[in-house]
Amino acid sequence: MTKYFARPVGRLLRHGLLTFGSGGTSLPGRVALALDPAFLARARAYPSRILVTGTNGKTSTVSMIAALLREQGKSVATNERGANLRQGLATALLDGPGEALVLEVDELTVPRVAAAVVPQVMVVTGLFRDQLDRYGEVARVRAALAEAAAAMPETILVLNGDDPLTASLEAKRRLIFRLSHPPLDVPADGMDCPRCGALLSYSARYYAQLGEYHCPSCGFAAPKADVAAEASRDAFVVDGRALKPLPESLHPYSALAGIAAVRALGLKAEPAEWPAPVAGRGTSATIAGRLVTVVLGKNPASVSWNLAHHPADTHLFLVNNRIADGRDVSWLWDITLAPVRWAAVAGERAAEMLIRLRYEQQVGEAASWPREADAFRAALAATPEGGRLLVVATYTALPAALALLRGSGAPHSEAAGAAASLPPRPKAVATARTARIALLFPDQLGTYADSGNAVVLQRRLEWRGIEAEIVRVGPGEKLPREADVILLGGGEDRGQRLALEALWPMRAELKAMMEDGVPGLLVCGGLQLYGESLPLEGADVPGLGLLPFVTRRGKPRLVGRIGVASPLVPEPLVGFENHGGHSALTAGGVPLGRVLWGNGNGREGTEQEGVILHRTVGTYVHGPVLARNPALAEVILGWVAERSGFPPLAPLDDRIEREAAANKA
Repeated sequence: MTKYFARPVGRLLRHGLLTFGSGGTSLPGRVALALDPAFLARARAYPSRILVTGTNGKTSTVSMIAALLREQGKSVATNERGANLRQGLATALLDGPGEALVLEVDELTVPRVAAAVVPQVMVVTGLFRDQLDRYGEVARVRAALAEAAAAMPETILVLNGDDPLTASLEAKRRLIFRLSHPPLDVPADGMDCPRCGALLSYSARYYAQLGEYHCPSCGFAAPKADVAAEASRDAFVVDGRALKPLPESLHPYSALAGIAAVRALGLKAEPAEWPAPVAGRGTSATIAGRLVTVVLGKNPASVSWNLAHHPADTHLFLVNNRIADGRDVSWLWDITLAPVRWAAVAGERAAEMLIRLRYEQQVGEAASWPREADAFRAALAATPEGGRLLVVATYTALPAALALLRGSGAPHSEAAGAAASLPPRPKAVATARTARIALLFPDQLGTYADSGNAVVLQRRLEWRGIEAEIVRVGPGEKLPREADVILLGGGEDRGQRLALEALWPMRAELKAMMEDGVPGLLVCGGLQLYGESLPLEGADVPGLGLLPFVTRRGKPRLVGRIGVASPLVPEPLVGFENHGGHSALTAGGVPLGRVLWGNGNGREGTEQEGVILHRTVGTYVHGPVLARNPALAEVILGWVAERSGFPPLAPLDDRIEREAAANKA
């Protein structure tokens, strides 16, 4: 009997929450589901049902679809404000059946929601790294979507054909959209073939893994577009027809996905007007003669795009790491930073963002503030009249950013002093020999932003006047001669497999370098590859056998903050761990250190973390580990200087890193 009360009680609760100024997007739906666990199945009463999922652009795509349907006179129910878990979807159903239902759905929630809703159309905008501590690696998300697609044989999948991870989803009925636009350098999340695992070949890359690709092994390739578009700052052309130029607030992939979804319903999709910014994302306002724009930054792809497409005189980064943001902020190191003249930083992880800016050559001045309002006022004051301030906020920092936009401070309003600013960053001078930092397989072993370790070593040498270069080594390429340090990072199973295949021919050379004292840093997956065995794609396989270290698949996945006491450094090593492998040292193995908090290698009762042999350090600590722990970077650079004959290294100012290390939340 309680199911009959689900809708009226939910509506009453929503009305009360809205009356008292609360959002009312999730709690009413939670109550409705408690009264009727099958409440989401009521979605089937809507004649037209569209689900939208994917890493980026869900909310704006839903807004685009809803706008197109409303232009045709249809009544549309939607969760346009982005509450995309089951309770938020239930809230969207409270007003009862209409003509069309358009729902944004969290990627991992899709199988369960799709079974209840039975959509006619499901849009997948694209797949990128996002909240790795919650979602896991991208392959897990893709597997959930493949499961949902297999269970919906009559549903039309509307897929981003530029993304191989998305375009490889199989369905009886598919509609492909593709977009041509100027390239943007963003690290990829899937350079290997999702069908056979071989390395993809690209004739063009737009950003991340999006582009024109084919697999030389199995023949998988970018599909032909059913809906094709070209985008630039001044034009948006769909299937040869020029539409109005897109507003800055609307991503071209979102606009195109929306058009494709409506066409999949058999309806025309010719927007008379573009939808307004959703939930404040992309909102702009003029304050004291300065244009201020607020954008959401949730992962490397979204932040890199926004920085490139919203050129600004000054920047404000508001960075939190709550559950909705993702607890691990290592991803900041994979942002492609456009030139930043002046930046303010605030939020719970301001120190980590300031560290990221410290190591970026294109950044001028930057400082952090403990309060968002003070950082905002300082950024306004630094913005020239007639210029633009771009505010980039993580998900939970977005409400504060929008509140500042609506009512805070003119440029002359005095802000409190900065808590920290960038220390001096001297430039390198010509030296007799350039230090060579060999970064192995960054496209395959770059899931957790460990490539940032190479940047840290490079900059810390340059600040001492020593020239340094990063040599990126891909599959099939040779190790650089006279490498001064070897670096490997962490990656997904398929990336690890490709890296392992490429490492085997190098094994003898790598072994000789280790024994000759060439320093090495191996993080997570890279550490496992150097060990005696590791789990890959469901089977245990031999590793290189260069370290006394063995890894087995274990449960639970070891995710969270970690602290390690190591004899190499005076203070605990800190960072974030995220690994499904449980490891142990074998005979003669020496751990990097003892776990103070977190899991480390993962075998119960050992409290061991990592391994060290000769001058090769293996660890599960991300961060990147050298950015969060400059003392370890100094140990490695000391080894480099000693072996390569560089002069003694003068001390550097690492106060920002010490502040970040003190924040264990």
